[in-house]
Amino acid sequence: MERTMGTRSKQAKEAGPADPAIERKLAELPQAPGVYLLLGARHRPVYIGKASNLRTRVRSYFRVADDGRLLYPFLVREVRDLEWIVTETEQEALLLEDTLLKQHKPRFNIKLRDDKTYLSIQVTMRERFPRALLVRRPRKDGSLYFGPYSSASAIRTTLDVVRKHFGLRTCSNAEFRQRTRPCIQHQMGRCGAPCVGLQTERDYRRGVEDALQFLRGRTAPLLERLRARMEQHAERLEFEAAAKLRDQIAAIERATEAQRVVRHGGGDRDVFGEVREGELLRVQVLHFREGRLTGTGGWTLATPLPTAEALDELLRRFYSAERFLPAEIVFPLALEDAEIYERWLSERRGRRVRIVTPVRGERRRLIELARHNAREALRLAEERERLRRDALEALAHALGLAAAPQRIACLDISNTGNALAVGSVVTMRDGELEPSGYRRFQVRDLALRGDTERMAEVAERYLRRCLPRDGRRAREPLPDLLVVDGGKGQLGALVGVLERLGLESRLPVCAIAKSHDERGRALRAAGRTEPERLFVPGRAEPLRLPAGSPAMHLVQRLRDEAHRFAIGYHRKLRRKRTLRAGIEEVPGIGPRRRKALFEHFGTLRRLREASVDEIAACPGITRAQAEAVHAFLSEAELPED
Repeated sequence: MERTMGTRSKQAKEAGPADPAIERKLAELPQAPGVYLLLGARHRPVYIGKASNLRTRVRSYFRVADDGRLLYPFLVREVRDLEWIVTETEQEALLLEDTLLKQHKPRFNIKLRDDKTYLSIQVTMRERFPRALLVRRPRKDGSLYFGPYSSASAIRTTLDVVRKHFGLRTCSNAEFRQRTRPCIQHQMGRCGAPCVGLQTERDYRRGVEDALQFLRGRTAPLLERLRARMEQHAERLEFEAAAKLRDQIAAIERATEAQRVVRHGGGDRDVFGEVREGELLRVQVLHFREGRLTGTGGWTLATPLPTAEALDELLRRFYSAERFLPAEIVFPLALEDAEIYERWLSERRGRRVRIVTPVRGERRRLIELARHNAREALRLAEERERLRRDALEALAHALGLAAAPQRIACLDISNTGNALAVGSVVTMRDGELEPSGYRRFQVRDLALRGDTERMAEVAERYLRRCLPRDGRRAREPLPDLLVVDGGKGQLGALVGVLERLGLESRLPVCAIAKSHDERGRALRAAGRTEPERLFVPGRAEPLRLPAGSPAMHLVQRLRDEAHRFAIGYHRKLRRKRTLRAGIEEVPGIGPRRRKALFEHFGTLRRLREASVDEIAACPGITRAQAEAVHAFLSEAELPED
């Protein structure tokens, strides 16, 4: 034991900084709360943290090697300098740290990316006649939110019940104001048409309150009240109203049975659990709302941070986003700054938030349930990683590549005739789509005819970004494989671009196209899946990978994403042109204000439906200009979106 401790002491001494400038700064650190920045090459932060005592925390990175922090040895090798900012309170340090993390995105800090974006149901209580909507992020806007739900199908089924059987309107506020007669939802018996005065606000609000009871899971008193109202209508021989309530009761019972789960007490709580294998940390969160498990999600993090420090940072990053805050957070490890986090979250929620770390009882069993889910998610993540690796190796073998491509880019073109031709490039890293590498281009040469020529222009512009220029580094990393949506013609044009840029020997390329031969036509006629073909330079016949092979599925997924991204950009430009064309004749509305209106409303239809007050709410638009736009759009015959 003594020899082990002695060895550790020697390691701790060797872990100290060799730079005298850092030694001096360590000696100058104050014993005060604040935020510290460990700086690497080119003075960029490699790690940012907060501390209640800057001197103790920062010096521990350089002086202590036996506290279990796996990060320190190679973090110290990266550090070239350090800075700190003193704050008056620990909570102020917490908020400042969050701001700096978003600004700098340091290499060693946790980067949270949800496995899925949760859906919630928003009930717009501030509106006179509230609506039920699906939203991704709850906001502090006076609405009530229910969720998050991890199952999109389950939440849509719930919303369908709310809209069909509680009579909540589905129209936008602009449509609601402009209605002069009931819509089809009223004719189908799904809305009381308050827009035209066929339903009073009091009756509508009663439906809203019933819907809120249903969403909160309090179905027993709701069903009892609805059955009493059904019997009252039956006694008064109002059989149509009684039948409607009967159908409503049946729908609620079906939904309640389908969503039945074990209840774990009452109230709202988030329960966290974690498992670790080396530097791979899996964290799972279970969302309980009104005592019911409504959703789960998590993150697989490759981090050298100690588990306690990684979980501490994850908690801050997770709740710093705009999301629902429960009354209780059940955490697997005790947090050093639990009281600070409780005050911070309570201020954001407007009511108290408790953070508990149980050692036994029901809450501890919930942590073990979260850990069980984390363990299973980690197993599935490892299996998916193996399948992606196998698919990349199979693709490399089929294309004759020396190694499996780590970064693949795919290019696609979208246009309507010769108008608004655009191109997209989407990227995939290690078999996973990489949105940060997505790029879009508007074709500049309007004289180009056909997708082949347009593709060549976009490909050359993209690849020039991947090459150093005028002594400066390349703006983009060169992919290991470039895929184009098309056949031999597109591939030939792409090879020509590579030759002009001197990349023909450095960048492998291929093209993916559907089959148009007799075999493909026969399969389409029989209603079977149309085979895909891969074209490669120097080979006359295309490669035909099995339709269900992982390698072909990977290329198809990348091609489909490029197609989606290109079409989305094309539609955006088309909407933009339609809107600008629709209002370019309005007196006093120049290019700057047209741009402001487009960014505010998005489409010509929404602008036409807007009231004068809503148009005047657009930044940079005066009341007189809003009246002019509204009058012009009300009278003019304009193209539709």
